[in-house]
Amino acid sequence: MSQDDQQLAAERARVLRDVVKARLTGRDPDDVQAERHAREREVSRSGRRTVINLDDVSNCPREEECAICGSGQFPQDLFVATISSAVGVYCTTLCPPCVWRAEPAFLGAIPVAIAVDRALKHCEHLGITADQMAAVMEQEGAWPGSR
Repeated sequence: MSQDDQQLAAERARVLRDVVKARLTGRDPDDVQAERHAREREVSRSGRRTVINLDDVSNCPREEECAICGSGQFPQDLFVATISSAVGVYCTTLCPPCVWRAEPAFLGAIPVAIAVDRALKHCEHLGITADQMAAVMEQEGAWPGSR
C-alpha cells in the first residue's frame, strides 16, 4: 500500500470514528470532528506539555467481530471506535450497519464493571493512567459533573 493510500485509509478511519461518535451522542458529525481536533490539542501539566488524545485507536486491537451484532462477515469493514461513558473512554470494534441501526443509548449501554474494565484497557493502549484520562475528560468537560 502506498503512502497516499495509507493516509487516505487513516483519514477514512478518523471520519468513520467521528460518525460513530456523532451517532452515539446525537450530534452533528462536523461538531464531533471539531471536538476531535480539540482533543488533539496540547494539555499542559506540571510544566511539561503532553498531547493526550483519548480517541487515538492506533494501539487498540481490532476484533474479528462487531461488538454489537457479532458479525464478522466483512472484517475489512470493521473499525475501532471510541465511546465515552460515565467511567471513561473505551475502544470497541463496530461495523457500519450497527452504527446506523442502533440507538445511541444502546451503543453506550454496558454494565458499569465492563465499562470500567474497557476504559482501563484503553488507558493501557494509550500508555496513560486512569487519572490522566480523568484529567483530560474533566478539562474537556466530558466528565460527569465537570460542567
